[in-house]
Amino acid sequence: MRSTRAGRHTVTDRGLDPETIGDVITAPGAGADLDVRHTGHSTRRGGADAARSAEAERKAIAAHGGWTYSSSALETNLR
Repeated sequence: MRSTRAGRHTVTDRGLDPETIGDVITAPGAGADLDVRHTGHSTRRGGADAARSAEAERKAIAAHGGWTYSSSALETNLR
């Protein structure tokens, strides 16, 4: 792993870690003084919703979002 900046999260050989992605998404919104706080979860749930709207298979949505096929969390995110 290598550091992106002192005190920040890291970039791995596989790409950005989840915490860094959250930082990248959250920081601009905080700087813009928005009434809502966007997080990495916003994109995860939004991606699942978009895939569902596009009639993607549940199994594919689960795999892409990191949920198990029978996960109650997946069910919650698909409502």
